[in-house]
Amino acid sequence: MKRLSLRERNDLVDAAMGRRPFDTLIRNVRLVNVFTGEIYQSEIGICHGYIAFVDNDPEGLLGADTTRHSCHDSIDGTGSFAVPGFIDAHVHIESSMLTPPNFARLVVPRGTMTIITDPHEIANVMGIAGVEYMLRAAGDLPMYQYVLAPSCVPAVPSLESSGAHFGKNEIGKLLDLDGVLGVAEVMDYYGVLHNDRRMAEILDTALDRNLFIQGHVFGRSMSELAAYLSAGPSSNHEITDGADARISLRSGMYVDARDSSFERNVATIVRSLDGIPATPRLTLCTDDRVPSQILASGHIDDCLRSALAGGLDPVAAIRAATINTATAYGLRALGAIAPGYVANLNLLRSLETMEVASVFFEGTEVARDHRLLVDIPAGVHEEERRNTVQVREIGAEELSLRAPREDGTVAVRVMCHKDLSSPFTEERIEAVQVKEGYVALSGGLNYIAVIQRHGGAGLAVALIRNFHLHRGAVAATVCHDSHNLAVVYTNTADALRAVAELVDLRGGIAYVDGDRIEALALPVAGLMSLEPAEELAPALDRMNRVLRAAGIEAEHPILRIATVALPVIPSIKLTDRGLVDTVRQELVSVFA
Repeated sequence: MKRLSLRERNDLVDAAMGRRPFDTLIRNVRLVNVFTGEIYQSEIGICHGYIAFVDNDPEGLLGADTTRHSCHDSIDGTGSFAVPGFIDAHVHIESSMLTPPNFARLVVPRGTMTIITDPHEIANVMGIAGVEYMLRAAGDLPMYQYVLAPSCVPAVPSLESSGAHFGKNEIGKLLDLDGVLGVAEVMDYYGVLHNDRRMAEILDTALDRNLFIQGHVFGRSMSELAAYLSAGPSSNHEITDGADARISLRSGMYVDARDSSFERNVATIVRSLDGIPATPRLTLCTDDRVPSQILASGHIDDCLRSALAGGLDPVAAIRAATINTATAYGLRALGAIAPGYVANLNLLRSLETMEVASVFFEGTEVARDHRLLVDIPAGVHEEERRNTVQVREIGAEELSLRAPREDGTVAVRVMCHKDLSSPFTEERIEAVQVKEGYVALSGGLNYIAVIQRHGGAGLAVALIRNFHLHRGAVAATVCHDSHNLAVVYTNTADALRAVAELVDLRGGIAYVDGDRIEALALPVAGLMSLEPAEELAPALDRMNRVLRAAGIEAEHPILRIATVALPVIPSIKLTDRGLVDTVRQELVSVFA
């Protein structure tokens, strides 16, 4: 955040008193006051990127103000609504597949001025160096990209392998870095509820410093929610229904209502709040959004429209996207348009559409009509050139599922997707055919394998249903959160070629069907592209069309494979170590 020197602070005082001109004076706006909930005609004086003056007396209650203000630059707001710059309460930049500068290019024109990002995707690949890269790459941008120290690297150490391992010492080092506000989403809720030593020490490290701890927990019982909150986490973005939202707010938890490319929960959560008179702990977040969705629908401005569709009052919605989040993270000078606050603000054409006309960052107009007005340099970083896809040589035998008998049928635990949009899976016991000692596919089943790509030997194979891959193989190094290489396939030959393609590309997404190979390179940690959104989005759309033609009729087929290995999402997943019962947090045999 921009910090003022003593001299600059004195200049703010002088500007407010009329002893020096404002740098900029924005006139003729309807101010949305997030403190009182009022909307009234106003003007805003800016000095050194901070707000020095706001006319908060539209009724003339104090009588005529004889102070004579002047300015170097005057801007006519043409009657637009002045609101604070939007804040995303929880986001993973890596899930946009964009680098931090390219992410800024995409979201700043939509009014997002601040994000609270959890870089645990790149941390699981590169460790502390990955987090440091995200911080450096976020420098000199027309937005604030704050970071939380990833708490779960990996999410569950006993059940998966990643490229790094964070304990209390690593978290302590990260919390000492400028721009790190606290500890990121605590996904190992099982470890928290059972006082796992690693998780308890990580939480204690943050609590000792009085820093924010972000949560990640699924509704199970009042006792478990109380235990989780007692351990230190104070927010949750994994709330998908009204009951969880109401109970969480009553318990003092921040509810980060989410509209991502996986889940759209904002409207559902808002509808459930009818009858709750105060929601200062309701915030908005995007979590994981692909660039094509942001280009087409927006970012936090889109979440605001969802909140309105759910019945939330426009001012309450703006509070959820500004002051509520700033308060949660202790960002005292953000989230409001008031004297002494950073001059991050948006001018909206309408509160009904939340259409952003102009974006001001530290008092300078940086975007207008969804177009950037400033240049954002990309920068050059060593981490962007590092090859992180280290896969040992594997053969067709290892990608086949060896059965405990030579022929007949065998009972198998199958990972079954509940629907085409949800990451949730459930266990099904099915009788499958065995031919010459190997499990054979039939009736819509696919093979799935997760291969360790951080220099280790881990590899596990299972069966998956409702993935809807009709032919070929799809592979990806975007596989939350350890980001090992996952491949879903109908035959081992195509699977091996898809794996080889990703090794050559240094990561990404690949589809192989016989001689046909379609691929998207994501060479930065196997997660991100160096291309801007305008170039990456068409490439992602092309891969989506390819995968739909192969049978995956989802809104974002490329994301279908991204959550198959996440052992903190209900209720059965596959990691490089084997099939995981995520409720009991233990490995289980493929064969029942």
